[in-house]
Amino acid sequence: MSLELQDELKRNLEAIYNEAGGRFRPDEAVIAAIPPGIFVESAHSYGHSAWSFTAMINAENENGDPKPFFLKVRREFVRKPEDLQPYLPIAWGKLRESNPEAYFFLIEFKTFGPGLPNPAKLGARVAEMHKKSTSPTNMFGFHTVTYDGARPQALG
Repeated sequence: MSLELQDELKRNLEAIYNEAGGRFRPDEAVIAAIPPGIFVESAHSYGHSAWSFTAMINAENENGDPKPFFLKVRREFVRKPEDLQPYLPIAWGKLRESNPEAYFFLIEFKTFGPGLPNPAKLGARVAEMHKKSTSPTNMFGFHTVTYDGARPQALG
């Protein structure tokens, strides 16, 4: 993606993030991906970077029980749901109302409790995630330059 398109996507994501104190209406593709019997009440942003945007979608089932979702919008398409280990997405795809193109994935929202996770269990889950993940090039790393803030990270 060219720098101009990256800047435009960043501006679009910032506009969503800043809209109405962080509340926004999700893209039609995201709404269509919500499972049947679940009704979206609201959505609010959790943050953004130059390449992605995150949000919580507040939804309820037919009985009025809360069913929140985590939404991530990014510039690159998720090729296979297995690439999103350890959680398989409920849905993923291309946004209908984004220029330049952007893609989303939707998973169950997880509320974290206070305190730190058990280091042995966390390490085992991270190791398992890396064992099961696959690369489209059969190589470790990303096929595109990644960034630490504004600085590109070295690949290789």
